[in-house]
Amino acid sequence: MDKGTLRRRAREARDALGEAGRAAADGLRAAAVGASGLWAAADVVLAYVPMGSEASPAALVDAALAGGKAAALPRCVAGRRLEWRAVGPGWRDGLVRHPFGMAEPDPGRWGLLDVPAALAGGAAVLALCPGLAFDGEGRRLGYGGGYYDRFLSAARACGGPGTFAAVGLAHGCQVLDAAVLASVEGPWDEPVDALALDGSIMRCAHTPSTEERL
Repeated sequence: MDKGTLRRRAREARDALGEAGRAAADGLRAAAVGASGLWAAADVVLAYVPMGSEASPAALVDAALAGGKAAALPRCVAGRRLEWRAVGPGWRDGLVRHPFGMAEPDPGRWGLLDVPAALAGGAAVLALCPGLAFDGEGRRLGYGGGYYDRFLSAARACGGPGTFAAVGLAHGCQVLDAAVLASVEGPWDEPVDALALDGSIMRCAHTPSTEERL
């Protein structure tokens, strides 16, 4: 099965959950992430504005701000890169529409958050990542632009003294058998370290060092 077919089927399965079902799952997922060691340790939370029927991290953005953590949302910029903007209370009213159709933080309102500088300064950075499909080994199927693959690769290359962990946010129907995503995996594809599902958070098989922080 090719990536295009996998993307279409994953989107259809996610859409079929319905708005009420997705909202209930988002609440359970936020509670699971909020109770995790990764969340407790995080100084900086990188989230996203959900598009369509994506799993929503909105409650976690609110919780990060209420708990004194830095929270940032991405913008898609030249070179198929993600640029992070630190947001604050009222962030929902400080969004603008990207030409691709998704909502992004208004660069005229929210300042840059330099992820490499945060890591170099010793911050624990937690990235909440969207996707169309995942597997238990951490593989992630995105939308094909490579934005998150580039970001995750660059963030991991920064090294310490700070720490970096990527958590995929997904509904249970988005988790596929490892053999399926392995069959379409490319050399540039970057995995997530853990998956936050509908009420649980699980370490992915490729990152045993993450286990004690979940």
